Amino acid sequence: MEGKVCFVSGFVPIRDHPRTASEYARLGAALSEARVSLRVFHSRLSDCWLHAMLADLPFAVTHSQGDNPAKNSLSYHIVNHQKTAWLLAAALEDPEPDIFVWIDYGILHLPSLNASFIEDFARAVAADPPARITMPGCWNMGPVADAFPCWRFCGAVLISPRRQLHQLEQAVRAETLRCLTSTRNVPWEVNTWARVELSGDVPIDWYPADHDQTMFTNYGKRQGSDRTC
Repeated sequence: MEGKVCFVSGFVPIRDHPRTASEYARLGAALSEARVSLRVFHSRLSDCWLHAMLADLPFAVTHSQGDNPAKNSLSYHIVNHQKTAWLLAAALEDPEPDIFVWIDYGILHLPSLNASFIEDFARAVAADPPARITMPGCWNMGPVADAFPCWRFCGAVLISPRRQLHQLEQAVRAETLRCLTSTRNVPWEVNTWARVELSGDVPIDWYPADHDQTMFTNYGKRQGSDRTC
């Protein structure tokens, strides 16, 4: 049975980020040309839940930088952890869609992508809606280390039935707080998502993909998280 699909994205300006706000505006305009239902949140850093959580901590934190400190700022991690919150907010606003899909606001910077891939993907998801949270990714499931991003999930695309969004958002916040308490470090959101999957508390399916068109074209290859590619 076909489901109604809503795509969700968001943008927060980050000072001194390598990709400028004007470039994001151009990419966001290109994304909006895709013939899909799309809800875009435009927010401030102070609106993000992780910004508030960090302000309430009784200790200072570090943040993961990997090999690109200019990009991987604390603000960048705060914004990326907002993705699941925006998905839930979109669901609370609109009671009609059955499936919500996160898509990065700047995703069309990838040279292999154009709007037609997104439109085809939307039709595939509507025709065969997932029963569980579903994400594309590069790596098999395994231990997560925060020196670099964990590419178990690509991060740019996340598909979820409406009924599981609240559970997902609660799990992301709880895992973030647990990690902050134990490591006093803020990692990439994909590292947090990978740890949520490892906990087994949230139903997550996965399909093999890279940071290219396969995030959309490989949807039909999805599989349970207890299996590897």
